[in-house]
Amino acid sequence: MPRLLAGGPGLGASPDHAWLAAAAGEKLTLYRAATRDAAGSTVLPVGEETDVGFLGARVVTFTRQATATQVRAYALPSLELVAQLEMMGRAQPMAFIGDRILVMSESNEQPRMLLLAPKLLAADPIALREPVQLAIAAPEDRLLVASRDQLEAWDPVRRQALFRLNLPLNRPKLAGFAARRRLLWIGSAALPGNIEVFRYSDGRMVLRIDLGKRLVAADGHPESPRLVVAVRGEDAPQAALLEYDLQLQERRAVNAGEGVAAFAVVEGAAPSLVVADAAGALRWLPLQVAMTVEKPEAAARPRNDTAPPARVMAPPRRASANATAAAAPPESGTNWRARLGSGAPATTNVITNANANVNVDANVNAAADGDGDGDVAVDANLDAHDESSAPAPSPADPLHARRTDDDDEPPADWRAALCDWAQVALGTAQRIALPPVDDASPLGDAVARTGLDAPAACALALLYASWLLGDGERGLPAASIARAVVRAAGDPERAWAEALGRGALAAAGLVRRRAGRLRLRSVTARFLDGAEPRVTITQPASGQPAVPARGLYVLERSDAPLDRLPQALADRLGRGVALVVPPPASSLPPEPVVEARLHDAVPLVMIGDAAPGDWLEARDALTVLVSLDADAAGLAHLPTLALP
Repeated sequence: MPRLLAGGPGLGASPDHAWLAAAAGEKLTLYRAATRDAAGSTVLPVGEETDVGFLGARVVTFTRQATATQVRAYALPSLELVAQLEMMGRAQPMAFIGDRILVMSESNEQPRMLLLAPKLLAADPIALREPVQLAIAAPEDRLLVASRDQLEAWDPVRRQALFRLNLPLNRPKLAGFAARRRLLWIGSAALPGNIEVFRYSDGRMVLRIDLGKRLVAADGHPESPRLVVAVRGEDAPQAALLEYDLQLQERRAVNAGEGVAAFAVVEGAAPSLVVADAAGALRWLPLQVAMTVEKPEAAARPRNDTAPPARVMAPPRRASANATAAAAPPESGTNWRARLGSGAPATTNVITNANANVNVDANVNAAADGDGDGDVAVDANLDAHDESSAPAPSPADPLHARRTDDDDEPPADWRAALCDWAQVALGTAQRIALPPVDDASPLGDAVARTGLDAPAACALALLYASWLLGDGERGLPAASIARAVVRAAGDPERAWAEALGRGALAAAGLVRRRAGRLRLRSVTARFLDGAEPRVTITQPASGQPAVPARGLYVLERSDAPLDRLPQALADRLGRGVALVVPPPASSLPPEPVVEARLHDAVPLVMIGDAAPGDWLEARDALTVLVSLDADAAGLAHLPTLALP
């Protein structure tokens, strides 16, 4: 709900990218994001300004009046009024979590949890430390709250603190999740403003953005790496808008014109930035769908404010005492909780904007990803908290098992524990805990490197346990997998999608389905068993940091012999590379591609005159194509990657 002018219109985009709600004056209008036409409107109470948000299939509005706030919930898409509540004082929504909303006063005090029932709105107090600096919805339906420069995770239903995240905060003002909720970004109210980006799996800082101006507002979708930020100079008449890609570490200016009073990001098939003026008139500005890797010689040319985004391959900066520059990754075996607790922030990159020009220093070669792949594990890891205040693990805990020592080696009996868990999961109708997946085990590596969420990882754990129990050839019935995943991770729709081979496991090429059963592919089982890869992985000759790029790229044609391309690309990316020749037709990712990704290597896929298959387009990891035909069909739209 970014608002740049007091009293300006309220904008809110639905989490499923389908709707945009705009409140201006005494009118609430609902727009279809796909067609940008109005689907309906209704009358709002008289007030000074209205905030808008989505909670499930409801639009919730907060209309602030002189001494009260009118809260109303409307059904989608009819905008039929289904519930309303009058709250004393001027209240504002801080975070939308599940079926609840954290509501605060304008001074960020008097915290209350607002419950939206089918026909009722009810508020209960929650004992947060006041004043609250920021609050956001976190994975696992948790609430992250910052107060007194301390970040805590809360259970919004029980209204209890769960654990503390020992992150280095300095006057936090705004925060949110990005990149499929793998990255946590936190914006500071200090002058000049900055945004720090952390991996949510282990709390490691991977990026720092120096804005050079005051941070006013920011908006983005937790599934997207895109973040649109509004900054304002001391004497500037209006805020400037900047678009960042937090994964590729790119930035470009957004020309939104003058008179912008509010804005909202609408993701989906056609991403747009919706801006509104003080009267509520909307303009839809297209956002870039994919940010490409620019050739080094083109990146060196001068650029202006309207130039497309560019990536500058810059040498690493010297580390400084305040951790605003890139440093070497921590030594293997160190406990990241101790690093956070000691006050020494983890390594980071810097994007500097000391003036009004679009001056990008993405410092890609100084990426701070500890494993060098730019990937981030999908879990709300309890390792990110203060051990002194942590409760014991419960069935609601995140996927990965908590570690109590500094040893990065997985426990010797982790497979036995997994088999015990699977036998209980498949033999009971009661609620069960999530599987005991250790971060340092091959199973933990597979979950992190393929970007699996809790339902998919739970299904993978079941299938590997069945492999260890001797049922690898047969696998498991779809119904057994779905029921166990629902009891452990919830989300019946996702559970059945994984069990039927239509989810993330199948897209990653880890499983096969046949006759109502799901089983591991042999390449997945070999990796989980700890076997050596069958593909040849070429490692970089030097120790330069890895480029954390993601997506599908075409290798620019060069005169280098074919057998030297893997080494040249490995040196270019700072990552292992596996040369792959896929079969002519394949509905699943070929086994060599899957094996390369599982072993943390970039697949370099040789293709002929045929277009790349859908299995390549659908992946989120970095994949590079090299074509034997200069005019190969279906490659013209893909970004190119140049060798040194």
